[in-house]
Amino acid sequence: MSRIGKKPIELPSGVTVTVEGSLVRVKGPQHELKRTLPEGVLVEVQDGRNLVVSVAGQEQSLRAQHGTWRTLLANMVRGVTQPY
Repeated sequence: MSRIGKKPIELPSGVTVTVEGSLVRVKGPQHELKRTLPEGVLVEVQDGRNLVVSVAGQEQSLRAQHGTWRTLLANMVRGVTQPY
């Protein structure tokens, strides 16, 4: 399992994340972004403060991209809070 993928993503105040099946929406004061994740990549919001990404099953291609999906979601959180 990826060391980067294990790290939770802290959600700043004013940022909300909704997960609807494989669609993840990140809404902040600046923008709203959405991304569709592949089957097997699970996203959970814990305590309304942290976003945790995990991989279901042992499929090698998903496990290899675990850290990549976590980083993409962290960049979405950063993108809705900080202007370009």
